[in-house]
Amino acid sequence: MKKVLLSVSAIGLLLIGSCKKGDSGSGGKSSILTSGKWQLTASTSQSIVSGVAGTLDDDYTGMDACEKDDYTLFDASSKLIINDEGATKCDASDPQQTNNGLWALTNNDTWLLQTNSLITINWNIEQLDDNTLKMSNYDTSGTTVYKSTSTFKHVK
Repeated sequence: MKKVLLSVSAIGLLLIGSCKKGDSGSGGKSSILTSGKWQLTASTSQSIVSGVAGTLDDDYTGMDACEKDDYTLFDASSKLIINDEGATKCDASDPQQTNNGLWALTNNDTWLLQTNSLITINWNIEQLDDNTLKMSNYDTSGTTVYKSTSTFKHVK
């Protein structure tokens, strides 16, 4: 499950949202998301079993350099989430860009909903401004809660 959460985090879809200076403007958070590329700068995961938190794992440090230079783009017109391979590809035969599903802001722009043919994820937007997107996701299985947090920097 941890590997699935890391994959989802790294794939793309990272958003955050608290009312900050960069939230103003005609399009608000949606405009911020669609105004450039987002690059992952941190990714953590943690399991919480019966209310007891386990070790916080730094998933970002375990990523390859060819993954760390990737970008996530939120397309305004089609609402597609696009993963861009960045300057280096892990596999030379991979396409430069791939579609990672659809996105929508929900719950008064405090949640980022990501959907594709395999999964639907609700990301809690913790921060979204002109510089940073930070979001978290919780997945429950029995008495275990898996928390995944991703932080992105805005590349204009």
